[in-house]
Amino acid sequence: MSAPRVTSRPCKTDPEAFFPVAGRAAAVRAAQDMCRSCPFLGQCASDAVPMVRDRLMAGGVVAAVLVPSETACRKQETRERVIEQLLEVAAAVEKQRAREAA
Repeated sequence: MSAPRVTSRPCKTDPEAFFPVAGRAAAVRAAQDMCRSCPFLGQCASDAVPMVRDRLMAGGVVAAVLVPSETACRKQETRERVIEQLLEVAAAVEKQRAREAA
């Protein structure tokens, strides 16, 4: 079942929800669900890529992707995995928009 569409950014109305306490899988899923229903999902994913690459973002959920802690993001392979996930989200949103426009 899909979440209802929203017209504003949930991360602006409840920012703490996107920085769940480590080990709280339900809180991570809730943040990811809010992201998936956001009309800015693709833009958010694209905007987050350079931030993750430059180690400016860690320890939260962005564009439905869990970005690990700052310590974990020090590893190049971890950052690359997160970047790959963000790019997949952005591509999926674009693909969906193209289908809807056709």
